[in-house]
Amino acid sequence: MLAAGCYHYAPIPSASPPLGTEIRLHLTDAGAVGLGPVVGNRIALLDGRIVTVADSALTLSVTGTTDQLGIETTWKGESVTVPRGAIATLGLRRLDRKRSYVAGGIAAGIAAIAGAAFNIAGAGGGKSSGGGGSPK
Repeated sequence: MLAAGCYHYAPIPSASPPLGTEIRLHLTDAGAVGLGPVVGNRIALLDGRIVTVADSALTLSVTGTTDQLGIETTWKGESVTVPRGAIATLGLRRLDRKRSYVAGGIAAGIAAIAGAAFNIAGAGGGKSSGGGGSPK
């Protein structure tokens, strides 16, 4: 969850992004209806890597979808061809350095607190049972 929060999607400056680029594709309403049988009903976003680029369509290796209610579904890289007319916007996946530093700081703080808590709990002095020496 922390790793997912460290990325954001910036607008793509080019209509033909390079192959292999990780993108988030916003579908138009008509595009969502047209692709419904392929990607599922009411899907608003497709995440994935660009496999092919043509004048009329983009083909993605889809890694996930998000529906209009915000429910995310993970995919395993299935190939989906999206007509250009079905695309509202394209976003390029970029590392968000500020969020990454904050997430790293939070994770380090949690680890330090957990380590201190376990050290205190584990350092409790139990009484010795005395048992030194040989039996008589």
